[in-house]
Formats: sequence, structure tokens, C-alpha cells
Amino acid sequence: MRDTPKRFVQRVGRRIAELRKARGLTQQDLADRLDMGMSQMQRLERGRHAPTLGTIWRIAKALRVEPVQLFVTPEATAKRLGRPKEETVAREVPWAMVGRSPLK
Repeated sequence: MRDTPKRFVQRVGRRIAELRKARGLTQQDLADRLDMGMSQMQRLERGRHAPTLGTIWRIAKALRVEPVQLFVTPEATAKRLGRPKEETVAREVPWAMVGRSPLK
């Protein structure tokens, strides 16, 4: 199946929702952090509204991820790269919860 701009925007929206849920946030929580309306957040997550680069950056910071993480799904990365290396896994652990990062 060919990718299209519409499908790309939908994929980004699904990824935003996935990351938001993984952090235990509601759509309203994230919308409040971004100073945006609930309806706009819903349109972003459904892929009915393409976010600007500035909005992508703000969403990423609110979710505490790098902006590129909104464009890449974990499944796509795993399929393309094979099994993640130990260093990659170590970076994905929420080190703030354990007090320090082993990579520093």
C-alpha cells in the first residue's frame, strides 16, 4: 500500500495518541499542556489536521520525547533494524524514575 500525505498525517496522529496514553495523559491533559483546545487535539490525533513543525516540537516536549519520535513507530524501527541493541534499549528506559542515566 502506497503512503500518501493523508496516511502520513494519520500515522503521526496515532503515534501522538500512543505516546500520550503511555504517559497516562488524557487528551485534555495534553491539550492543556499545549494551551490548545480539546477539539484541535482530537483532530490531530485522528489525523484530520496536519500539525506544523512548531506544534510537533511543542507536542514532543510535552511528551518528553525527541520530535523525531512522533514520526517513527517502534514496530517500524524494530522491523527495519532488527533487534534493538543494548545501548538503544538503555536510552529508552525512563531514567528519571531510577535517578540517573547510565549513559552519562
